[in-house]
Amino acid sequence: MSVNVSPELEQIIAQLLARGGYRNEDELLGEALQLLCKRDELRADIRAGIDSLDRGEGIPAEEVFREMDEYIAR
Repeated sequence: MSVNVSPELEQIIAQLLARGGYRNEDELLGEALQLLCKRDELRADIRAGIDSLDRGEGIPAEEVFREMDEYIAR
C-alpha cells in the first residue's frame, strides 16, 4: 500500500525520523495508527461514562480517584 501525504505531513514525518525514535516510516505510521485507535477507544469509554451519568449511574468520586491512583501506581 502506498500513501500520499501533504508536504506538511512529509516534513513532520522527516522530523520525527530524524529524532531517531523510529527506524522507518512504516514503524512511525504504525505507532501513529495504534495511538489513533487507542484515542478512539478512550473517547468511547468517556462517552459511555458520560451517558451513564446522564442515566444516574455514576460512580462515587472516592472510588474513581482510588482506581486512578492504583492505575498510576502500576
